[in-house]
Amino acid sequence: MVWNETMVAMNRIFVNAFRPLKWKKCFICFFLFFNNCSAQISDVTTTNWNIFFASTGNYFSFNTNGFDPNLIDIILSDGLVQRYYTTNSLKHQLDTASIPNHVKLECAFNFQAGSINKRITVSIQYKFGEKDSVLWQKKYYVIQLPDPTVFIAADTLTNANLTREEMLLQYNLGVYMPDFKPYTAWYITGYDCQYMPPDGNIKSYHIDKNIFTPELHKQIEACKAGDTFIFKNIRVDGLDGYSRYVNSVFVTIK
Repeated sequence: MVWNETMVAMNRIFVNAFRPLKWKKCFICFFLFFNNCSAQISDVTTTNWNIFFASTGNYFSFNTNGFDPNLIDIILSDGLVQRYYTTNSLKHQLDTASIPNHVKLECAFNFQAGSINKRITVSIQYKFGEKDSVLWQKKYYVIQLPDPTVFIAADTLTNANLTREEMLLQYNLGVYMPDFKPYTAWYITGYDCQYMPPDGNIKSYHIDKNIFTPELHKQIEACKAGDTFIFKNIRVDGLDGYSRYVNSVFVTIK
């Protein structure tokens, strides 16, 4: 779910810039400054409502108006800002072509496994004179990536009915994250395959990593209608530093 929120932050630190002025003039300057820079930080967008996932690129973007984007900084209380676009980027030029002084900044946050189950603070800061002012700030919760799904064939099947010819086209299993927009990488590091013909002459094969072994491929070449292949004990490693055993995959030869 995409969470959009529009916030205009007026940080107290800005007041420090007007200390030499009298409070009345200070208030007028302060009001005019924010009136001319309406919607300084707006349309803050994340891929998920108030959650980030460890060890994957978490999308984060926002719009600014009236501020030099080169003086804007994104600070995480725990984690790493991987990138964000500035005035020199093609993305910025496309976004701002029809809206003068409108800047859209995008970045990707990365959190290591040690950040799991912790609350982190995202702050958007601006270099105002010699001081850094917080324009926008919010807390998010970092959690472990959900388990992916292992499948066979191009249609992401977990329970497949394939002909012998279709099965011979398969050389490995696939893995994906259903309904999960942030990009991440998964690696199948091993699994067992159980061959079950109708006569009950069961055979088992172990595959390291992901590619079918020559022995398993020979068994597929010899399979007949009614035979079943069960891929189980599938181990998947993720960039979040965790290994997990996920769903089994069933293939019936038709």
